[in-house]
Amino acid sequence: MKAGEILLQPRAALSLIEELEQAGVLILGVDVWYDMDGEIAQSLSSLDLSESRDRRCNATQARSFIESNLPEGTVFVSLVFDESAMDARSST
Repeated sequence: MKAGEILLQPRAALSLIEELEQAGVLILGVDVWYDMDGEIAQSLSSLDLSESRDRRCNATQARSFIESNLPEGTVFVSLVFDESAMDARSST
């Protein structure tokens, strides 16, 4: 965990995207993390999907970004998602 985010290896993030999509959770973005001389740092390269409310499209774009467009040196990624959907599910 770094800066309040759970850092995942890209392969694990792809699995999580699948689970979030199946649960109907809206993915809002993907943050990128790299190793800078032994320290984990957040990259300025990220995927912002916050303007879209299309769950399926956002999941597809997040998968594509991780599979094909991660900057060189990426060690971890973290997913940004609509937590209100998670809150709603836990209250039912």
